[in-house]
This record gives sequence, C-alpha cells and structure tokens, in this order.
Amino acid sequence: MSRQFFSIKFVVSVCLLLTASAFCAQQQISEDFAPIEWCFQDTPAPETYWTPWLPLGHQEVLRMRMGFRVSTGSICTKCPVRLTFKYDDNNAESGKDLPIIVKAEMLAVDNSFESSFGINVPNKMQIGFFGISGLPDFLPWYDLPWDFWELLGFVPIPELGGVDIPGTLESLKNNIGVNMSSADALPLGSTEAYHDARDL
Repeated sequence: MSRQFFSIKFVVSVCLLLTASAFCAQQQISEDFAPIEWCFQDTPAPETYWTPWLPLGHQEVLRMRMGFRVSTGSICTKCPVRLTFKYDDNNAESGKDLPIIVKAEMLAVDNSFESSFGINVPNKMQIGFFGISGLPDFLPWYDLPWDFWELLGFVPIPELGGVDIPGTLESLKNNIGVNMSSADALPLGSTEAYHDARDL
C-alpha cells in the first residue's frame, strides 16, 4: 500500500515539476516609460482658450463654446514607449550568455502629435438637460459631431454685395491656419497618423 502511494506521489510530483518548468520557462517583463517629448525650437504648442458655455447664465438642451489660439508655428510630439523583455529560464546557465528578446512598442497618448500654424478657432457643441455657466454639471451632457462653421455654411443668409457671407466665413476659418493633432501612437517611419484638420 505504501509502495503504491509512493509511486502515485512520485508521478504527481514529476507532473507538477514538469508543469512548473513549462510555466516558468518563458519569462516576460514589460515596463512603460514616460513620454519622450520634443517641440520645434523648444516652443510648446499654444493652449486653446475657451469661452464659457453659451448662452451665458444657464443652458437647456443645446449649448456651445468657442475656442481660440494663435501660433507663429509649433510642432510637438510625445512618444511613450513600452519595452517588453522575454527570456527562457531554461537557457540560464552559469558562464553563458542569456538570450533576451526586447520589443519596443509606441503607446497612444493625448496629443501624441500636435502642430499649430496661424489661428485656430475650434468649437464644441453639446446636447443635454440643464447647465449653469461656471458651475460643474450635475446632469449629463453629450458632445455632438457638428462644427459651428460648417453649420454656418447652410444658413440661408442672402448675399451681401455679391458675397456669400456664411461661405466666406467658413472658408476664412478653414484657411487662417493649419492645426493638427493626433492621440494615436506615433507610427515611426510613416505619416498615417498625421492628418490635416484644416484646409489651406
């Protein structure tokens, strides 16, 4: 009985050791590093200054706000990196090199690429229930995929002296600057994440 119990115990121990070695053989360690930041001429991209939510006082159902920034030219990038190290415990022997596989990945971050030339006049429109200017929202509001300048182009304002006022304003807004930004991980070696947000 004891011999049979010993045999079972031995087989179970061998199975556990083989399983443990299989799991322990491949080791993987990852470390995220803070973004590497670079700005053209050491000039950071300018801040966008926003108006309070309009109309002033309180807002119901629909509200919007306008932003403004001006820049003589700036380009900034942020590039956080994740390094992953892989190695096999079974290859670790005294006096011998241990092969380690190192993989670098670029991570996404807010404004991973941002540039500003000229003037940027962004806007935000939201739909919700009720809000008061200057106070935190206690009821939810949701961003709308609309642009005030594009909507202005549809307003049937009669031409003034042969000039299409809404179209002129929209065209002016689209041509007073180039402002680009991306939150995607920087695709080193390509430009797929960089896009022109303004016509010029």
